[in-house]
Amino acid sequence: MLFLKFFDVFFCMRQKTSPTEKMAAKQAEDAKPQPNKSKFYATLHENARRYLKSTRDPTANLANIAALIYHEWRSVYGVNSMNWCGFYLARPVLNTVATSAAAAGSGGAGAAATTKHDPNPDYKHSRILVLGPFHGLPAVTLIPYEKGVCGTGAVQETTQLIPDVHAHPNHIACDSASQSEIVVPVFVSASSGDGKAPTNTTTTTNKKVFYGVLDIDSPVKNGFSDEDRVGMEQLMTIVSEATDLNADAMVCTARC
Repeated sequence: MLFLKFFDVFFCMRQKTSPTEKMAAKQAEDAKPQPNKSKFYATLHENARRYLKSTRDPTANLANIAALIYHEWRSVYGVNSMNWCGFYLARPVLNTVATSAAAAGSGGAGAAATTKHDPNPDYKHSRILVLGPFHGLPAVTLIPYEKGVCGTGAVQETTQLIPDVHAHPNHIACDSASQSEIVVPVFVSASSGDGKAPTNTTTTTNKKVFYGVLDIDSPVKNGFSDEDRVGMEQLMTIVSEATDLNADAMVCTARC
């Protein structure tokens, strides 16, 4: 009996992993060859096209794409390689002003009250980013155009590849664990809906109207590369061509 107890204690002690062993295991994990990015994006794009076939609805398609990126990336590169993935959508910032029935009555007895939208003076830009479909921890709901990586991407309408988010001015963390980030613009393509530009937007890039951004965070520094920029930009083109994106569909009022 005494021998068995001694064996159990000895066995348990051997099962404990020392700091040196943990470091060696991490180095071995880091030394593993990374999956080929070209192959990853070829598969991701193929799967995206499959999920985008059934509907052109923007809510359904953006939700599925956010889920697809989040789960496929983590299944290939590890659960600690991505911690947030989702969309922020550009919306006009407007004040809602209710016109009283009495004032409206000048047009005739019984005239109904109306609602008009005026530009909101509280924001520097006439548009704001509103949280869309995503995977990860609950996130900031509204992002002004000039704030953080997403706001910078909205102003410049270009992909933002940030190796260290803490070095970026006014960084807004969807998850406090985030260390690096990539933000990719989404445009309304000519094949989206009726192919016409939204009437509430004049900003265009290569005849494409800005719709929002894809925002992806990683809990490690340098989590994304230029290959990811190219692959995600191509994916957003696939999404916009298969989805009826319409920036006129919603507005962000003072209470949105």
